[in-house]
Amino acid sequence: MAVCSRLPPPIRCVTDDTPTEPTEGDSAFESRDLSWFDGGAPVPDDFVDDELVNMDSADAWGQPMVLALLATFALILAFQYTSDLRFFFTSRTAVDLNAGTDDEYTIADSWSASGDLVLPSNRYVAVSGISERKSVARDRLFYKLVGAQIYVERVVIDERPRILRGQPIPVERGQESIRPLHDEPGRLIAFSDLPKRYSRLIQFYSDNYRVHFCGFEPSDLLAQYQYRIRQEASRDLELELGRTPTDEEISARAGPGATCQSGYLLLSGDSPADYWFFPLLYLAFGLIMFGSAFFAARRLRSGSEDRRPGT
Repeated sequence: MAVCSRLPPPIRCVTDDTPTEPTEGDSAFESRDLSWFDGGAPVPDDFVDDELVNMDSADAWGQPMVLALLATFALILAFQYTSDLRFFFTSRTAVDLNAGTDDEYTIADSWSASGDLVLPSNRYVAVSGISERKSVARDRLFYKLVGAQIYVERVVIDERPRILRGQPIPVERGQESIRPLHDEPGRLIAFSDLPKRYSRLIQFYSDNYRVHFCGFEPSDLLAQYQYRIRQEASRDLELELGRTPTDEEISARAGPGATCQSGYLLLSGDSPADYWFFPLLYLAFGLIMFGSAFFAARRLRSGSEDRRPGT
């Protein structure tokens, strides 16, 4: 009976005292001189057991597969943060959206086209405005600027007791009649350029402000609102005209409907310098992908060399 062990190449086999005859039709021993099996003769030094060599084929593919998965994961993460990396390389000088206006809290007309704001996306901007309809979600404060489809996200630090942090922050005494102002630069991003994690926030603004944002389907709540407006216009016209109004007459009374508008999110206080770690993160992604490709190719090449006859 042959007892084989995997030693540094070449692979060698030793035999015990009990001779074992080879099996007829065994592919591992066909076309070979196996006369040394008779009588328990010593195994030749150049003998290589192909079955033992092929046992490593699974290991040869295992490591490259793991490295390929690691490189793919790094590539997916890299695609998710490309806008953050681009923002780091934008100008550190804020674009003033109020420049050239008599009212310091009004967006300049130069940013308007066909009644819709066309603002620079993923840029560092300075804007002043009057905030309205504030809402709080954990450590984030959200509100809209009056007269513009700019929605602000600001980080707030609530130092109240934990039991009160989920409740609205009361207005300070004597400030009840003063409209809160926004006057802080930040990163401006068009809704169409935002990652998917902001989809629920965009839907929230669409429902509460009755706005159809370009690039997004109108929400069910907005569609129901527009349907009610047309129904009310139809009833009023029927009473006034004494007949069933036409669609043109209903549209003229109800308004143009859901014309999409460009929405923007302002990450208040964010500047390009705050994103300094993204180049380092992408450098790490690159090293992971390059290293994975290098070691996978090296492992495959060494595995193919080990399986060559006579090695």
